[in-house]
Amino acid sequence: DTSDQADLYVQPLCVGDVIVAGSDGLWDNVYDSEIIAAAAGTQNEVGSAISLANTARAHASDPTFESPYTREATKAGFDLPWTQKLAGM
Repeated sequence: DTSDQADLYVQPLCVGDVIVAGSDGLWDNVYDSEIIAAAAGTQNEVGSAISLANTARAHASDPTFESPYTREATKAGFDLPWTQKLAGM
């Protein structure tokens, strides 16, 4: 995709709001509740980023973890083995 095909969102922000930007490696492997907990559970952005990266890697490496991606794929009728999940299929 090109940048002109990207989705554009406008969201008003307030002082103290936190924006979490991530790739599919984050969003496919970490639930929103875990992302919120990581953002709230550390004192700085670097600590949050490290916590999120570690959580995403642990989940992606765990063949028994039912990730957000796997859960949605299963609901849509796909049955993906964990090796394909790791490969981003």
